[in-house]
Amino acid sequence: MLDNIRSFFNKKNTSRVYNLSTIPSTADIKKVVVKQPLGSSGTKVFSGYFYEDVLHKYNGGQILDLYHEMRLSEPTARMCLQAVKNPIKSATWRIEPVDESDESLKQASLIEYILFEDMEQTWAEFLSEALTFIDFGFSVFEVVNKLIINNKEFKSYVGISGLEYRNQRTLERWLFNKENNLEYLEQRVYGDLEKNVKLPAESLLIFSLDKEGKNYQGTSLLRACIGPYERKKFYVKSMGHGIEKSAYSTPVAYFKTKEEEKFLREELEGIQHGFHYILAKEGSKIEFHNNNFDAEKVKNAIEHESAEIVNAFMANFLQLGKSGSGGSYALSFDQSDFFLGGIEHIAMQIVEVINKNLIPKIVKINFGEQRKYPRLTVSGIRDRAGEELAKVVEMLTRSNVIIPDDKLEDDLRSRYRLPKRSEEGQRNQQQVNDNLNDAKLGANKMQKENKDLKFAEKNEKQSTVIKLIDKSTEQIQTLMKAHLRKLSDLVIKDLIKEYLKLPDSSKVDALNRVESPSNLQFKKDIEESLSQICFQSIEQTKKEFTAIKAKKFTEWEDLPKQLRLFLKAKAKLLADYQSNELETAVYFQFETSITSTDSPAILENDLKETASKKIEGTLTSVSAVNVASAVVNEARNAFFFSKEIVTDIASFTFVNSDPKSPICKDLNGRTFLVNDPHSRRYFPPLHHLCKSYLVPNFKGDSDNPEVSSQGLRPSDFNLEKFITFSE
Repeated sequence: MLDNIRSFFNKKNTSRVYNLSTIPSTADIKKVVVKQPLGSSGTKVFSGYFYEDVLHKYNGGQILDLYHEMRLSEPTARMCLQAVKNPIKSATWRIEPVDESDESLKQASLIEYILFEDMEQTWAEFLSEALTFIDFGFSVFEVVNKLIINNKEFKSYVGISGLEYRNQRTLERWLFNKENNLEYLEQRVYGDLEKNVKLPAESLLIFSLDKEGKNYQGTSLLRACIGPYERKKFYVKSMGHGIEKSAYSTPVAYFKTKEEEKFLREELEGIQHGFHYILAKEGSKIEFHNNNFDAEKVKNAIEHESAEIVNAFMANFLQLGKSGSGGSYALSFDQSDFFLGGIEHIAMQIVEVINKNLIPKIVKINFGEQRKYPRLTVSGIRDRAGEELAKVVEMLTRSNVIIPDDKLEDDLRSRYRLPKRSEEGQRNQQQVNDNLNDAKLGANKMQKENKDLKFAEKNEKQSTVIKLIDKSTEQIQTLMKAHLRKLSDLVIKDLIKEYLKLPDSSKVDALNRVESPSNLQFKKDIEESLSQICFQSIEQTKKEFTAIKAKKFTEWEDLPKQLRLFLKAKAKLLADYQSNELETAVYFQFETSITSTDSPAILENDLKETASKKIEGTLTSVSAVNVASAVVNEARNAFFFSKEIVTDIASFTFVNSDPKSPICKDLNGRTFLVNDPHSRRYFPPLHHLCKSYLVPNFKGDSDNPEVSSQGLRPSDFNLEKFITFSE
């Protein structure tokens, strides 16, 4: 929709990108042609019944009774179902606020209270019912709201009395409207609680496992187990018959007279207690014929089908050590990790449905429309055994790789389901520990201060990097402002010219008559300026490290090819982005102003004022810092990683003398090896206005900082959300 609106305002220049900070008028939106989809998902639905299964007998809902039979009576299937469900049930479920503002925290607190405390059923009960979509392929809940007046904490609000489970085997038909969207779900309940109703789709939460197209019934994990299950049932029945026959031999009795027959029948019925026997005329003797039933073969067949059921769940690790086959810890570890990844995927399907179809509705009712909404999160599914995790944490904190701060404590308490930390008791205990370890802490502190002093001296030596970034920022911003002023003058002049030509009824068409001025000179000047900054950065870097003997970079061709391509792309991107942003602001101001004035002088003044605010504002200031920092860092890194230099470097340290962003605060002072495989993702700059950079540590230097075992990676991967630049 937005793309169509953009193209409406500029039919001639399709490359222009608009910032839709001003909403177009209704008349303009009506002119946009919104194309409806022609095709469909192709899901086969007849009279509300899905016909997607390859076996006809399993279509139309008949398969649900078989799933119910399997999950209750098949031990292997039940074992696999529990293996999938239990990690999800025991995981940690939380509500995560959008940010740390009071309003976001208030919204998250209300959602957390409604879902985890205020419903009639517990969250564990809801989760157990929701997870039946693993058994049946889908699970359905009817959302029932309630109004709460004068709650002590949240005052009055609209909550949820319950997420009411609707048994899969009672859901008959899925009714779609003409737009192929689900409208109703027909439920038929038999027995003493008989009830036939149509449930509106908007009041339902539907969880579908591996949903394809419009097939809300999904695909049960038991579907692939039907074949093994049916064969196993037959083999178990055969085993029973075989055991029954082999437990007793079949007697054969021969008789001559009626009296002998009567006598033998009475005797045999007494011996066999109703089991099979044979009466044959002639002779008066009894022989016993042994049955050749081989129970081992049938047992092997049964175990094979049980294994096939397990394999259908991708849980081979459950078989390790079974039947004396053995199995290494490493293999089990790897396979179980793979299995837990699949379980995590299943849990995320519950998370996504609630985050999309439930939480936004509750927030809208109670707080109004929001740009973003609180989110349900799940963690702990992949967690290892408690003892193992405890050993890992102990090792990392002892080696100072991580610091045992409050955040770590809160996370561990949550994982182990321990009480929340008490400020009073915890702090007293901490004081005791501090007193006991005073001598050791004092020694460590002195050693750290010495290292920090050396690092500070080295960092002071590199302060010229910040000066170069600041100087380059000023240079780029001055150049951008000059070109943008020329561009805005040309655009405004052409707009006013076309505006005066057109009659009052079609003056808005002036937008389509204006050609975008060429920005080739803008690109050329920016590229030249960035090249100068690049040369300055390399030469300054060589002066910082006088021991380095490397060739001089004075000509464009002296620069590495990758760096040249980077500068060209950066110059083009910057010139195009600046030009488009400025034109967009002017065009939208034109469209707004012509509805409120018919004076060309006032119109021209509005356009010039808008252009001036844009040029003097963040459009140039933020972009200038971003580009300057990027070019200075790219030039330094290209120099350090050149063949002549990189062999003399032992490690790098991430430096920011005044970090503003949480990601830079976390990485500041982090030292990593040259060949760290993860480092390039976190090379500065990482975000807008970022002035971080890398400092090399040369081989043989005695004051090199200690390399972090974690490398150049954030201590918490949630910090990645503060990286606003792509790799």
